[in-house]
Formats: sequence, structure tokens, C-alpha cells
Amino acid sequence: TAQAGVVRKESFIWVVDAQGTPEDAQGTLEKVAITPMRRFRDSVAFTASRDLTGLPVVLTALTEEAEGMKVRLDGDATVPARNGAGGSR
Repeated sequence: TAQAGVVRKESFIWVVDAQGTPEDAQGTLEKVAITPMRRFRDSVAFTASRDLTGLPVVLTALTEEAEGMKVRLDGDATVPARNGAGGSR
């Protein structure tokens, strides 16, 4: 499951392939295909085309998002995807 605003166009989410230490983490955006399974008040349960365990998910829309775009992570603002019912496969 993830916050409702994470799912883009009902078909994908952005995750960050991160490198570096948590204090100075950088990475690149990766588009991951998803299938929404159930909507809740503030979240969406979905299955994903790959395992999302431990990957930071982009929570807010960026002005411009592109596959492979370099990003810098704010340790306080990243939330890894959770594995579980509908979370990822």
C-alpha cells in the first residue's frame, strides 16, 4: 500500500534506485508499473511489476519526472514501499 497521491495515471509509481549513505543519498528515478487493487480513504493497495521492498517511493509530484533522472533524497521525506497484502509482488 502507498499514499493515494503516489500512484500516477492509475498505472505506475516512481521509485528511487538509491546509492550513498542515508545522510547524503542520491539516486535515479525508475518507473514501476502497478495495478491498483483497492482504494482506501488515503491510500491505495496495488501489485507491482517488481519487488519494491526497501525502495524509496516518490511521494510528491515533481515539476518534471523522467526515467533515469538524478535525484537527491531527503532522509526525512522518503518512505520505503511496504511489502504485504497488495503492496508488491
